[in-house]
Amino acid sequence: MDTLLSLSLAACILLSCQGLPVNDGGLVNDDAISVTLRSQHLETTGRIRWAVSENVAHWVASETAFVLVDMWSSHHCPSAVERIEPIAVMMNRTVTAAREQGVHIIHAPSGCTASYPTLPARTYVKNLKNWTLPERQNHSNPVFPILAPDGGCDVKDGQAADGPYEISTLYIDKSDAMVEDDGGQEIYNVLMDRGIKHIVYMGVHENMCIMGRSFAIKNTVEWGFGVALARDLVDSMYDPTQSPYVSHEEGTAIMTAFIEKFWAPTVSAYDFLCARNRYPSQPHTGCL
Repeated sequence: MDTLLSLSLAACILLSCQGLPVNDGGLVNDDAISVTLRSQHLETTGRIRWAVSENVAHWVASETAFVLVDMWSSHHCPSAVERIEPIAVMMNRTVTAAREQGVHIIHAPSGCTASYPTLPARTYVKNLKNWTLPERQNHSNPVFPILAPDGGCDVKDGQAADGPYEISTLYIDKSDAMVEDDGGQEIYNVLMDRGIKHIVYMGVHENMCIMGRSFAIKNTVEWGFGVALARDLVDSMYDPTQSPYVSHEEGTAIMTAFIEKFWAPTVSAYDFLCARNRYPSQPHTGCL
């Protein structure tokens, strides 16, 4: 057998065994993305405890979508606005890098889509055919560790309205999609139309919209999609005067850990910002 062909076949077998998407020539697909999935599981050998595990996965970019949840231009909770604004800056950089790699971007500003009647990202969604929603898979549904019985705002004098736009920091490309919280039909139409297998959620808020909206984690997990949360691009609605009586930052970390345990693994924005095949050195982002 020709030596070059033998090496090509060997490389193909090795990469396939590692889960790397390969083409017919045995080379890694140009749009392959490596992500580190962090999850938690109960370790029952000896002392019962939650153990953190990290596993590298290799996704095809064209089969991957980001969903940007409720990044509104205004919010009724003033402190939520203060936290959303810096998240939006980092999110836009991450989304831009991912979009250039071939990842699909889905904007999901609940209650705001009427403000974008002629936006290509919105008209694209409105013109899609309705796919039949799938049967839900059974999934455990434990009570959230942080609750928001009074709305979760830690500033009690908020008067602003939510929306009516997505925050302007986030660029909406003509290739993007924009969906509404409509019972899940629009998000499912987009996922099916674009052949999406992996979904990464980011935005606000973990213990509310990121989990509970019709386009959000609970629905897509129960529909059978591969779902992850971008843990460094999220926030929660939590008032420290409520149980479990920790700081807001600790409350968000507790909710992230809950998602890792019961619903979906998490990834870091840097999995996409530091994609070395396209961005070999980015000192300004911490990618060296």
